[in-house]
Amino acid sequence: MAVEAGGELSSMEASNHYAISTAFNATVTRGVPFGWASYTDEAGNDLGGYINGRRDASFLPNALLKGPVYARLDRATPEVKEVIEKSHFIAFLPYTKAGIDPYTERVPVTLILEGTVRGTGGIRLTDDSCGTKVPGLYAAGDAASREFLAGLASGGGGPNAAWAISTGQWAGVGAADFAKSLGAHANERVARPAGQVGLRSPLAGRSPSPSSPTSETFDSEAIVRGVQAQMFPLEKNYLRSEQGLLDSLAKLETLWQQVQGNPKQDTVRDVEFSRRAAALTAVARWAYFSALHRKETRSEHIRVDYPETDPNQRYYQATGGLDKLWVRRDWITDAIATPPVQTTQTTPTVSKL
Repeated sequence: MAVEAGGELSSMEASNHYAISTAFNATVTRGVPFGWASYTDEAGNDLGGYINGRRDASFLPNALLKGPVYARLDRATPEVKEVIEKSHFIAFLPYTKAGIDPYTERVPVTLILEGTVRGTGGIRLTDDSCGTKVPGLYAAGDAASREFLAGLASGGGGPNAAWAISTGQWAGVGAADFAKSLGAHANERVARPAGQVGLRSPLAGRSPSPSSPTSETFDSEAIVRGVQAQMFPLEKNYLRSEQGLLDSLAKLETLWQQVQGNPKQDTVRDVEFSRRAAALTAVARWAYFSALHRKETRSEHIRVDYPETDPNQRYYQATGGLDKLWVRRDWITDAIATPPVQTTQTTPTVSKL
């Protein structure tokens, strides 16, 4: 909706965050308890995954690409159990409902795509009041890009929660100030509808030309499944490559053309579903188009054909467009902070903060 109104997105290549969950009831993505887990394959072989005493972040996705993975929280001490069972109570509900002891029994695990919810990409902010390129449009929380907080990584639970609370307050104040600045005649402004895709067909009542989008009613659920088929698989979204991104973008473009048709609109729920299908298709296209143009590996954005981080690519990527996608580089001109040079002191000194 922000793009339809004229807004921009940013850092959409950081939209591929996956979170661990139990495979038998993949509804809870609390990763903290799994910090005390040991992992095994289907045959019971220990998968390790440690580098210099710490588990490699890419361990689980790479292991799942090879086959089923099982976890057991057998590394948790009694003190740890007491803390995590209270602070992450919801994470233990699936075990309780299934009658499983996660400390002694193996459970199958999987990775759930959380996209921009725990990723970084979102609506591009242009000022300290969380305003956007569109006057009167403010963004907060998961909808807003968190690049200034997390770069191309995930902020995680704590930083993301603080971001949601803070930006919610800043955006609220900004929107209120904007509304007050309009004065007493705000209700006299001319309003125009912005959204069209998934709401109504621009071809309603007309016969489509061979080069125009179809006027046939599209299946919203089929569109959603088509988007998921391109976004969910680890081999497509976690391990990215130019050819893979181009292949997925071609399929997503076909879906985008389909949602230009007539959505089923017999009920309000039908409109909700058709609009959701259009939105998911649009977001997937922006995410992969941005990923295609950042030719390096940086944080969660992994390009197998460009495995190294390029220090010269110091820019954020703005993106947008509906029928025609675009990407713009916003270069970072601030100097890179370097630690102060340490000198030998012969007498004690006091530093001012």
